[in-house]
Amino acid sequence: MDYNKINNTSSNIFNESSQFDQSRQEDVVNFLREPRASKKLSYQYPVVEEASSYWDRLLAGRLDSISLIPTTKCAVFTLFLISFYMGLFGLILFGVSTNIVEIRIPYGQECDQQSFCNITFFVDELMATPVYVYYELSNFYSNDLNFVQSINKDQLMGYDIDQQKYCPNAYLQSQMNRQNMSASGHHLFLDYANPCGLAAKYIFNDTFYIMNTEKLTINVTNLLLPMYKKQFKRHQYYFKQWLDVENEQVQSWFIPQVHSSRFILYGIINGNLNQGSYKFYINNQYPIQVFGGEKTLVLQSASELGTKGLTIGLVLLGGSGFSALSSLMLYILKRNKSKTQVQQEQI
Repeated sequence: MDYNKINNTSSNIFNESSQFDQSRQEDVVNFLREPRASKKLSYQYPVVEEASSYWDRLLAGRLDSISLIPTTKCAVFTLFLISFYMGLFGLILFGVSTNIVEIRIPYGQECDQQSFCNITFFVDELMATPVYVYYELSNFYSNDLNFVQSINKDQLMGYDIDQQKYCPNAYLQSQMNRQNMSASGHHLFLDYANPCGLAAKYIFNDTFYIMNTEKLTINVTNLLLPMYKKQFKRHQYYFKQWLDVENEQVQSWFIPQVHSSRFILYGIINGNLNQGSYKFYINNQYPIQVFGGEKTLVLQSASELGTKGLTIGLVLLGGSGFSALSSLMLYILKRNKSKTQVQQEQI
C-alpha cells in the first residue's frame, strides 16, 4: 500500500477544507459589515421592489419603516370627524340631562339653631326609580392642601400611624365631633383619634328621612364603585376607631373633589316619587358656621345614561365647535395657498 500517496491526498483535502473555512469566514464577516439595505442572501428569491405594492411589502415583512406624512386634507378630515362625534355625544348627553327631574331643597339657613327640623317640598312630575339623594355644601373647599393632606391612606386601610406627625391640625380624640364613642358602640379611652385629620374632624353628620303617607326607605349601600371601596379597611382593633371606615357614606366623604362645593351621594330611593307634597325630616348636627356656606338636599331622577351630566355635555359641545372651527380655518388657508401658487405660475 502506497502510504505516501494516501498522506498526500489527505493533506490536499485538509488544505482545501481549510481554505474553504477561511473563505466562508470572510464571507460571513463581509456580510455582517454590509449595510442592512444591501444585504442579500443566496436563498432569497429575487424581488423587484418597484413591482411590489406598499401593502404587499408590509405583509411580507420587507418594509423597513413607515413614514406617515400628514397633509392638510388628512388634518381637515380628522378634525371634522372629531367635531362630528363630539357634537353627537354632546347633544345626546345635553338632551338626556335636560329631561332629568331635579329638586333642590336648601335647609342650612332655615334649620339653623335647630337640632331637628322638617321641610315640606313638592314633586311636580313623576320621578321614576331610582331616585338619588345628594347633599351639597356650598363654599366648602375640600381641595384645600391642608384638607387633602390630612387624609392618610394608610390609616384608612387599617394601619397604625403617628397621628401627631400626619395630622398636626386635628389628632386628638377631644377635637372630633363624636368624642367618647367608637364606631362599634364602645366608649373610647384613647387620646389620639383614628381616623384623624381635618377631613375626619369636619365629616358631614346630618341624617335625613322622607315622609309622604309613610316613611320612604333611603338605601345607603352600593353608593361607590369597587375601586373606591378597596381603599378602606377597618383596623384590626375596631373599637379604637370612632368612624366606621367601611361605611360607604364615610368613604364618600374621604374622596376629595376639585370644586368649590361638595356634592356627595347620600343614598338611593328604590321607588317612584309620585306627584304631591313630601316632608324631609332632618337631624341637623352639621354647623354651617364651619364653612360659611349653605347646605342643600338634592333629589335627582336617573336616565339610561345615569344621573345628570350637563357639564360633560357642554364640554363635548364646546370641543366639537373648536374642532369644527379649526377644520374650517385649515381648509381656508389651504385653498388660499393653492390659489396663490396658481397665480404665481401663471405670471
